[in-house]
Amino acid sequence: MSPDRYDRDVLATDWRAPPRGRAQPCAATTGLVVEEVTTSFCGAVVRVERDLDTVLLEDRRGARRTFGLGTGFLLEGRPVILHAPVRGGPPRRARTASGSVTVTAARARVARASRIVVEGRHDAELVEKVWGGDLRVAGVVVELLGGICRSLGWPHGDQADIVRAWQRILSSVTSYADLEPALLGPVEQLIDFVTADA
Repeated sequence: MSPDRYDRDVLATDWRAPPRGRAQPCAATTGLVVEEVTTSFCGAVVRVERDLDTVLLEDRRGARRTFGLGTGFLLEGRPVILHAPVRGGPPRRARTASGSVTVTAARARVARASRIVVEGRHDAELVEKVWGGDLRVAGVVVELLGGICRSLGWPHGDQADIVRAWQRILSSVTSYADLEPALLGPVEQLIDFVTADA
C-alpha cells in the first residue's frame, strides 16, 4: 500500500512563518549579544540612546557600530525586535501644579496666623489653582482683601470700597521701614531672580 501524499493537513501549521520563527520583542539590556542581519555585525549592547532610538554594539575586537532599534536582529540565531529596556527604580512621585511633590493622605492643617491677602477673586483663583494644595498642607489661608476690610470694620460692599481700602493701606507705606522684615527678604530675592543675567 503506497503512502498517502495528503495524509497531513498543510494548512494546520503556520505555513507563512519564516524558517527561524517570528521575531519576538527583546529588551536591549547592556551585555546582550545580538547580530544585525544586514551587515552580519555581531556584538554586545553597550548603550541605548532613547532619544535617538538607537543601540550601540561592540564586537569582540572592540569595534563599535550604531544601529536603529527595532527589527533586523538575531539573538542566538532567532529574530528579535530590540527595544529600549524599561526604566527601573522607584516610580516618579506625583507633583502639584506648583511643582512640589504631592503629599498623599495629608489633611489640611488648621489655619495659622499667616495669610496671603489678594485684592480680587481672580487673584485668589489663580493662587488656589497653582499653590492651593501646598497652602492647605502648610495651613496658610488665601484671603480676599474684602475679608480683611470686614475684620478692620472698613466698608467692603463693592469694588469701590476695596479700591479705597487698598489706597488707604498703600498710603501708610512710605519705605521698607514700614514693612515687616519677614516680607523684605523674599521680595529682594524675587527682584534678584528676575533681574539676574540669563
